[in-house]
Amino acid sequence: MTLEVPAGFAAVEGLYCMVCSDKIYYPVVINKNSKAFAINTMNEMFELLFDAENGAPVHIARNNEKYFGYRVIDGAKLYATAKSKLKSKTFDVNKYFHGSLVENEDFKFAIPDGFKQLKNYMVSVNADRVFYPVLIETNTGKPYAFDVKNQMYPVLVDTSGVPVVMGPDGTIFPGMIENAGNPIFSSTSSDETYVSKTFPTPSKR
Repeated sequence: MTLEVPAGFAAVEGLYCMVCSDKIYYPVVINKNSKAFAINTMNEMFELLFDAENGAPVHIARNNEKYFGYRVIDGAKLYATAKSKLKSKTFDVNKYFHGSLVENEDFKFAIPDGFKQLKNYMVSVNADRVFYPVLIETNTGKPYAFDVKNQMYPVLVDTSGVPVVMGPDGTIFPGMIENAGNPIFSSTSSDETYVSKTFPTPSKR
């Protein structure tokens, strides 16, 4: 699942919650006041509380029905439970709204020889949530990302074509495609399918 995060909100990686009986776990976003919501494919927002024991999200519907979510830690899913107390949670908005979800404007990047930048595609390569440009190897059309130490990472795409990087232990680090100034984020669900993709190479003149 890939959703477009509305302006004024930021995605919180590793948090997902059901909001109704469809049994779909939707991503969690926060606003600049640190208020957390689950967001569905219609961009509808659902307020959340959190399991006091493990921090997993819970949505309480108007009929007081509880819909439970989960939190991903080290690749494991920790589910909210009915027996746990619920509480609100304060997020560090600086982590999510000050350059952590978009390319740093001060980031100076030299494109290596034999590569071209894939416009509007960016991806993170580890847990620091810094997004780097996606580059295409001109001879093969294969996508890669380079960090500030010039280490190269193969790039995959989810079923919506949004880039991701898979760590050595199988951890998925998210990417995004910027569309008219709005970031479309990749899925990081373990149920998602990630594939390699070859992009058209620049025409030679």
